[in-house]
Amino acid sequence: MSAEQYRRTVNTLDREIAGLEKKRAAADKKAADENKKAANISISKTASESTIRSKQRQIAGHTQAAIKAQQESASITAKIASKKEKR
Repeated sequence: MSAEQYRRTVNTLDREIAGLEKKRAAADKKAADENKKAANISISKTASESTIRSKQRQIAGHTQAAIKAQQESASITAKIASKKEKR
């Protein structure tokens, strides 16, 4: 391959890595936001049983969303590592 082809390949990989890093940052932010939402849900001592269950479902939902975002971030991190290795 010529030097120009190598340069284009490297530039393409750099753009792909930058795009993946943006996606990873977005996934990390979403995970942090979901964790914050779960932490901000409060259950009063006088809440009814149905209210408590509802709040617990909300917390569980936010926690699951955070876990999913963290898994997505980990997957993207693996892709970034692969691209950097190719580079």
